This record gives sequence, C-alpha cells and structure tokens, in this order.
Amino acid sequence: PTPPPDMEDDDEWEHAGNKHINKRVLLYADEAGLPDPDIVNPPPGSVRLMGTIYCWLPAHKSNFFNDNGQLDALWRCRWDDRYLSPQDLEEHEVIRGAAQYEREGLRVSNG
Repeated sequence: PTPPPDMEDDDEWEHAGNKHINKRVLLYADEAGLPDPDIVNPPPGSVRLMGTIYCWLPAHKSNFFNDNGQLDALWRCRWDDRYLSPQDLEEHEVIRGAAQYEREGLRVSNG
C-alpha cells in the first residue's frame, strides 16, 4: 500500500516485524509544547501527548548512536495531534511511553 503523505520520508523505515509497532505511547510536553521523553514526573497540569509507533529503523540501517557509542534502532511515533511532526524515539523511550500510556492513557482518552 502507498503510505500517507506524512510517511513519505519513511522509505528506509520498516512498518512491521517489531513488537513496538502499533504501540500507543504517552509523553509529556516540554515548556515549548513539544513531546519530551525525558519528563517522567511531570508537574500538575502538564500537557499529555499521545501517539502511535508506526515504524522502526533497525540498528544496521540507522545512523543513530546511543549513549554507549553503539549504532541503535529507532522507532517513529505519529502523534494524535497532527500539528506535531512524527518523532524518533529510542527503545527505552518507547517502553517508558507505552508504560505511561497504560498507566494513564485510557483514563485520559475516556476522560
């Protein structure tokens, strides 16, 4: 199938074959209103941003080096707020965001 326009730059990215594909994530916005995977304990009233992991880039295709200097995979998140550009996340950020979604996402979505 032809990817939607916001995925046209994802040619090298894979859309299947990884356990994180289609996972829902929740991150908190920084002061500029952008998703910040490093915010773990947000202050009251923090903006929650939810999205879906829709593709990944295996380490052997990636040019991203982790904190240990090793090539590492990345996962791309499309935010529910379509005004935000897709964001590339490291695996620990995906895991944290998925856990935050599980903990708070359903309440926020139904709320």
